[in-house]
Amino acid sequence: IVIAIAVIVVVINTARLIMTLKPLQVGILMLAQLVGVFAALILLVLLFPPTPEQVAEVSAAMGSLPQ
Repeated sequence: IVIAIAVIVVVINTARLIMTLKPLQVGILMLAQLVGVFAALILLVLLFPPTPEQVAEVSAAMGSLPQ
């Protein structure tokens, strides 16, 4: 419950921030968030690399997707 409340507070504060920004600033904010997510994913993969079994499972799942 505490995490849910914290998430709601963050979302509301982000929405309040976005309402005060100009369109270009909103785009820069979105780009910065995207870069942050990719950096976090790379860091997680470096700290906790997938096992060969997990890599094979993902490869098999990707191979079975319709093109």
